[in-house]
Amino acid sequence: MKKCVKVKYADEQTARAAIDRIKKISTRKKVPENVYLCKECKAWHLTSQITREQMRDELFTLRFETDQKTKLIDQLQDKIKQLTNKEIKDEYKEIRQKAKIDQRVIELQKGMDTLRERNKKLTQTNSELVAKIVELRNKVD
Repeated sequence: MKKCVKVKYADEQTARAAIDRIKKISTRKKVPENVYLCKECKAWHLTSQITREQMRDELFTLRFETDQKTKLIDQLQDKIKQLTNKEIKDEYKEIRQKAKIDQRVIELQKGMDTLRERNKKLTQTNSELVAKIVELRNKVD
């Protein structure tokens, strides 16, 4: 028969209390999680192995947390799309406003060109009329 070398606890309650104490003070990565009754020495020992039930619980928790994080990611992606769409709309409005202003500037420039042309013609006509008046005065005198 194989001799047991692990720390022995008289009952399950004492072994579980030892786990609680170890978890509070230990800085190790791996600490005992469960207790079991040894078939060899008939005493209770500690183990870092988890039971199937604990695995199921942990798996359920991980799945739940994953689902929650997936939902949060989806919400954040939707928010990003909304913000992006809003930014695009705002930028489009700004571009349209600038385009309208540019179009108005072009229209005003064309209007100024037309007015300059008219002014030039009127100045020329005015000069011709002044010349005729001077010519007519010279004839009258």
